[in-house]
Amino acid sequence: MEKIKIKAVYPANDLNIIVVFANGIIKRYDVKQLFSQFDWYQELNNPDLFQLVKVDCGGCGVAWNEDIDISEYELWENSEPYISPFEGLMSFAEAAERWHIDDSTLRKAVSNGRLVENIDIKKFGKQWVVTEKSMHNIFGEPK
Repeated sequence: MEKIKIKAVYPANDLNIIVVFANGIIKRYDVKQLFSQFDWYQELNNPDLFQLVKVDCGGCGVAWNEDIDISEYELWENSEPYISPFEGLMSFAEAAERWHIDDSTLRKAVSNGRLVENIDIKKFGKQWVVTEKSMHNIFGEPK
């Protein structure tokens, strides 16, 4: 079996943790699945303790304290792929570069209604972002 190491861990809602593995894969692990197996995991219902999760001993698991930890293999085998809410978003500059078009082409697509705000695109301050799906729908495959 391939050596699995953990690079980072983040507490999430509903007693889930987001685990970043050294190979770049990100997964979500529901800690509640351990509650019925081992009583000591019940302590993680304390939000202050749950927030203390950290990578343990060189990436070989995660731990909250000296008594509560989870191995990297448990996390790898019994977690779900994590899809970031930012997956598939890109700036107009990134999209223009990937599709080899001028960013003015994107601005024209906005003004003529081909890219619709709050559906295909969103503006944050001065920065526009566009979904990858919308770029595929309007401009086809990247060149």
